[in-house]
Amino acid sequence: MPTLTDVRNEIGRALESAQVPKPFYAVAGVGDLAVEKLRALQLERRIAGLTDEARTLPGRVGDVRGRVRALPTDVAGAAVTAGDRAGEFYDGLTVRGRNLVGRIAAQQATRDLVDGAREVVRSAKATATTAEQGAERTRTSARRTATTAKKTTESGRRAAADAAGTTGTTKARAAKTTKPAKRSKPGPDAES
Repeated sequence: MPTLTDVRNEIGRALESAQVPKPFYAVAGVGDLAVEKLRALQLERRIAGLTDEARTLPGRVGDVRGRVRALPTDVAGAAVTAGDRAGEFYDGLTVRGRNLVGRIAAQQATRDLVDGAREVVRSAKATATTAEQGAERTRTSARRTATTAKKTTESGRRAAADAAGTTGTTKARAAKTTKPAKRSKPGPDAES
């Protein structure tokens, strides 16, 4: 079977040799006429379509006016519909979430975790109570120690004052009756 290139080459040689048979020209003429008629038909259809569209244009303008007038109502309706759909979607998500939480809560691992958390809370409360009681005992003990120290200090002060009064009298008497000792000179054996 000849290829497209072979056919083109054959046509080109026939045209160059001027030995083109009449049927060849007839076929070419038919093709050209068909193309011309198709173009004319398409153009006529387009013109007819435009004419039909032009005839319907006043009615379509009226339709557009009606649609523009109805636009606020349509928009409001669409907004309500969208709101309803959003509400339905939200409700669906709520049901879905509730089901998921129910499934998770029903699992043994979740129940064990909740029980463990409750035990930790109980233990923490007990520890806090014990710490508060220990702190209160420490405060009470510290107050008692401070009071005891204050009393001991006061008692020591009184005893020191009494002793100072007695000692002062004794020192004065001793000073009157005794003479200071003489210092001796260091001898040759003394270290320097």
